[in-house]
Amino acid sequence: MSASKKMSKVSVSAPRGGYSGIRGLLASYVGLPPAGDDAYCRSVSNRTLLPLVLVHLNIISYAFAYWITQPVLPYLSKSLGADAITFGYLQTVTSVMQILGGAAIGRYVDVYSPRFGMVVTTLGSAASYFFLGLSFHTAVLFLSRLPTCLQQCMQVAQSYVPKLLLFEQEQLVLKAKSTQSREIMDFSESLKESSAVLLGRLALSYGVGMVLGSLFGGFLAEQFGFHAVALLAFALSMAVAVMNVFCLGDVESTASAGATSGAGLGAKAADIKGTRGGTKRDGSSARSSSKPLRRSSSTSRAGRGRSVTPKRQTSSSGASTSGSVKKASTSKVKTSTGGTDVFGLRNYFHLLRDHDNLRAVLVYTTLLSVGFQVQQSSFSVAAIDKFDFPACEMGMVMSAYAAISIVVNTFLIKPPIRWLGEAKAVEYATFCIVFLLAVYANATTKVQVLLVLFPVSVLSAFIYTVITSLVSHHARTEEQGSAIALRHAVRSAVGIVAPPVAGYILQEIGFPATGFVASAFVALAVLAARKTLKDTGEISAKTK
Repeated sequence: MSASKKMSKVSVSAPRGGYSGIRGLLASYVGLPPAGDDAYCRSVSNRTLLPLVLVHLNIISYAFAYWITQPVLPYLSKSLGADAITFGYLQTVTSVMQILGGAAIGRYVDVYSPRFGMVVTTLGSAASYFFLGLSFHTAVLFLSRLPTCLQQCMQVAQSYVPKLLLFEQEQLVLKAKSTQSREIMDFSESLKESSAVLLGRLALSYGVGMVLGSLFGGFLAEQFGFHAVALLAFALSMAVAVMNVFCLGDVESTASAGATSGAGLGAKAADIKGTRGGTKRDGSSARSSSKPLRRSSSTSRAGRGRSVTPKRQTSSSGASTSGSVKKASTSKVKTSTGGTDVFGLRNYFHLLRDHDNLRAVLVYTTLLSVGFQVQQSSFSVAAIDKFDFPACEMGMVMSAYAAISIVVNTFLIKPPIRWLGEAKAVEYATFCIVFLLAVYANATTKVQVLLVLFPVSVLSAFIYTVITSLVSHHARTEEQGSAIALRHAVRSAVGIVAPPVAGYILQEIGFPATGFVASAFVALAVLAARKTLKDTGEISAKTK
């Protein structure tokens, strides 16, 4: 009888190995693996969930604000008298600004404060939309592109998440070492293996915002006007900036500790895994630091509040396992060479020089971006002049393609990678795009264009997520912000040249030429992928 009572007590209690209710839905959405039965693992999972959810809210609102304005931007520029070439110059100005801002923010995130970077990006977006809402002349329209140098929300989020995961992995490994707990070590490995999924879920959130923004952008523009849509985006961005100041926690940079303690952390992990016959983990990929998840109060004038993990606890090994409040310096970024460098240019040079695989990814990304930018920038104009898309239909088209990216990032990332590996999956997807763009060049009706661009959207969404994961594996954790900034900078640099060239080709030669030029550059990207891209497994084996 007593045994049955004991069993009933166990069955009534909440499931310890997983998540339940709203917390469970949120954890599944952001991609957190189950925490298991260990109380410490559950506490780590709980404190990781809130900042991840807030980052996803940032991405959704950022994408929504961007995409309610993006479908109407070509119509607004045309209403102000801008032709295809002028619209290309407008995109060029945007790309120049994003290169400058991306370099500075990427380096700052690595050295100081991911949270501050998130606040700055939302404020930059708000400024851009404010001037866009006041654009009653072409000059003001170009002025609205200047604050886009700070529109780097996705870049900052892609740096924030790996840093957060690394910190939690460090704490788990230290705790597992002190307690000899296999379950804690297993959860640490699960977090590490889930990094690609967590990054993919960021793209999922971007897709959600893109679907909603594209869907409502054209409709709101027809009902209230182009300028009202831009001012709505401004108000939303300001609200998110306030949320970041008061609610979003920060992750300290592990750059200073990583160089000295990486081998030690790897050895600790190997000792624990060795007790159950596991393979030794590469010490260079994990860097020990007891620096906690925190709220940085000095990175913003209004920033004050609670730490995400307010109480400091110490494990039996003496390692700090929770948060504290620290102030982040707002001085200029100092590079590893000791000089002062606001944009971190010397750091980027060393990053490119020392990482062959990162260079290979950037070469591939450059060629692919040229093809995509030529197609996308010319289609924005051709959709109006050649295919006669009204603003509401253009918004629905973009919304549909955003929905495609949601499906891809939710269901279609793992199977191709499991069967082919990252490099081969990217190569084959790019190869298919070559032929699809050649078919796109011969499209003459709306239906033909939509049928061709549907699979292109599926493949491009897949490539984007996998390449982001590859970049995050090619650089050390304290350099991931800079590596991701380089990837975004490459796309922006291509955006300086490609849109005006595409506008010239469209205006002087015709629509089919834009499709064939785009297809040719994507074909070059296929060759680059065959020669240089490597799976993360190959890279790990080589470093060992």
